[in-house]
Amino acid sequence: MSIRVPENPLHRYRDIFNALNSKRRWFESATYLRFAAIAALSCEASPTETARDIREAADELKKLAGWFGDLRSELRFVVATILKLRHDEPAAFYSEVERVRKKFREIGVRRDAAYEMLAILVMRSGLNRAPIPDSLVQRVKDMYDEMKQYHKWLTGAAHIPACAVLAMRDEPVGRMAQQIEQIHQGLHKEGMSRSAELQSSASLLFLSEGRAELAVGRAGELIRQFKARGQSIRRPEYDDVAILAFLLNEPDEIVHRVLDYRDQVREYKPRPDKRMAFSIGANIAMLEFVKLDAELLSISQIKLIIDIQSVIAAQRAQAAIIIATAAGT
Repeated sequence: MSIRVPENPLHRYRDIFNALNSKRRWFESATYLRFAAIAALSCEASPTETARDIREAADELKKLAGWFGDLRSELRFVVATILKLRHDEPAAFYSEVERVRKKFREIGVRRDAAYEMLAILVMRSGLNRAPIPDSLVQRVKDMYDEMKQYHKWLTGAAHIPACAVLAMRDEPVGRMAQQIEQIHQGLHKEGMSRSAELQSSASLLFLSEGRAELAVGRAGELIRQFKARGQSIRRPEYDDVAILAFLLNEPDEIVHRVLDYRDQVREYKPRPDKRMAFSIGANIAMLEFVKLDAELLSISQIKLIIDIQSVIAAQRAQAAIIIATAAGT
């Protein structure tokens, strides 16, 4: 699949999602299919061909995972989409996941199969499918340890993929952690509550290459304008605001476009909830505004992985509540 920016991102999202959703089984969730459709917006093939290729790769990942593993869940559709975008093969990726996970265990990276897999996906994509060196694996651990020094209780396994993104940069991990903390404090002053989501958003804004202070201020302005338009910005929306803060368009123009897309997406079937519709609107608006900015297109894919982390965390929290309720009963 070659990468391009579609003329009408919203309609292309709708067509790819519909093509994927047409073969969704009754027990499967549409959530990951929506994320897969967002990731596939820049693919060159037709929506039908794109959906077919994604499903073929997802089926192969499911077979490789066997009876257990996160790739048996609908998460495999998003992973399959990114692999296709990067011209990668499911078998080669799965082999690298198994190899690097062993390295994670050797150096004491916090165990969590889903987040480890996403971190490996980030590194493998950034290295253009080359084997992930041990030195990079160690930098992920070092980056995680540095971030945890600032926020011991907020930094957890969900931040491992973000640490993988940061570890690939040619900068001292201590300096990066310090600058991320400064961004964290700036976002907090703009009204964002201290949380794991704020930590992820600060890591995302660090990638703004010298524009972090400007991006923090723009994030605050976007929050105020969204709230003025009746769109509340809570912790799940922090990463959406962070990615929009990269844009240099006028805040009112960004807000208008995101909310317009949000409302249109809410008319699609099956109907997404308000949180999902807002995220889809933000992602589509981002892609439309950045045009052919390769750097921001890459960052938008990193933002997608942060979105997926949020879904995984929410699903686990919901499962924990169900188990606790059943145990209490």
